[in-house]
This record gives sequence, structure tokens and C-alpha cells, in this order.
Amino acid sequence: MGLVAAPDGLLVRHRSLPLSRPDPADLLAALRRVRRAQCDRPRAVLALEGRRRGVARSGSRPPGRTLMGISDKLRKEIAAQNAELPRLRSGLLPALHRVHQACGDISEGAASELAEIFEMRPSEVLAVVEISNVLNTRRRGRHQVKICVGGACLRDGAREFLNALSERIGVLVDGISEDGRIELGEEVCLGACSAAPLMWIGDEVHEGLDLDEAERILDALD
Repeated sequence: MGLVAAPDGLLVRHRSLPLSRPDPADLLAALRRVRRAQCDRPRAVLALEGRRRGVARSGSRPPGRTLMGISDKLRKEIAAQNAELPRLRSGLLPALHRVHQACGDISEGAASELAEIFEMRPSEVLAVVEISNVLNTRRRGRHQVKICVGGACLRDGAREFLNALSERIGVLVDGISEDGRIELGEEVCLGACSAAPLMWIGDEVHEGLDLDEAERILDALD
């Protein structure tokens, strides 16, 4: 209860009504609409974001990649494949493998174009990629090289070591070498805190490295 001014200037008692809580179902529906709108953004926007996040960080564009996602040659190959299929969508997985082989990944731009070809939403195409063991939404290097940046390693200069190694071998952190051999990144903890800096390549952990040793190891990778 509280006092409020009536139109005639008199103060009258007023009962405040409780605020209504939003229905969880309405909130979920609104969230789905937002996510659907994000998935269905124009192809040009998706391709631009793909360039900023992927190609710009890796330093080079894989052969066969166009700014819109897939090349005209791939489009013709997919169209020829689809002409022989009884159902259009049954050709999606073979098409994804074609794009992945040519481009090294399935970018958002490529997913958007494939969605148009197969009369699907981009989110549906990306869902197929996510459940696959061999398809990636971004290009990957042949060798995953990780430098530990856990708390103890950071105190021993792991960040400076990672940045110096990145400059020495010419590969950005979270990027890929131009020949596709090395993907350089960081890991939170490799469990050998007393032997920093640590470099993890596949199943092998190299301890107590300096830059020259790390470079020799990376040069020896095929």
C-alpha cells in the first residue's frame, strides 16, 4: 500500500500490483527466434565473418575457396551429383566431404551456400558437420602444437615463449602455417608444472624447451 496523487489533488491509498513473471516457454521461444535469425544471416555477412576469424588468422586461403564459401567448380560437381540422386537431401553428406576436401573446413559461408542448394537452413547443415568425426568447421593443421599457459607455466614465462615461438616460425597463435603442417595454440595445463615451458605435439610432451630446441622439433615434422 502507498499514497498517490489523484486527479483532483487528493492523496489516496494505492495497492501496488505484483510484477508478473515472464512465462519460461515465452523466453525459450524468443531465444529460438534470435538464434534462428543469427543462423539465417545473409551469406555476405557470414562470409565476411569467416574471413575475419579463419583466413585472416591462418594467413592464407585454402585452394578452391571463394569469398562466398565454395567455388563454381564445386557447385557444378555437386549439381551433377544431385542430378543422379532420388532425393535432394541425400546428397548433403557427399557434398560436405567434397567441400571439406577442397577447402580444408566447412565455413559458415560454405554452409550457407550448401543450405541454399539443398533447401535447408544453415543451422541444419552445420548440425550435420558437428556430429561428424571427420568434418571440421574450421581449417586444421596436420600437427596440433600446444604450449602450456597454466598458472605455473605463465609465471615461468610461457606466454612470452609462445609469442616468441609464433614469431620465430611465422605462425600466428591459433593460426596455421601456410603449408598446413603446423597449427599453433595454447593449452591450460599439461600436468608438468615444474618443467616449463612445455610443448605438446599429438601424444608427445616436450619439457624445458628453449626456442632453438622447439624450432628444431617443429622443423622435423613431416
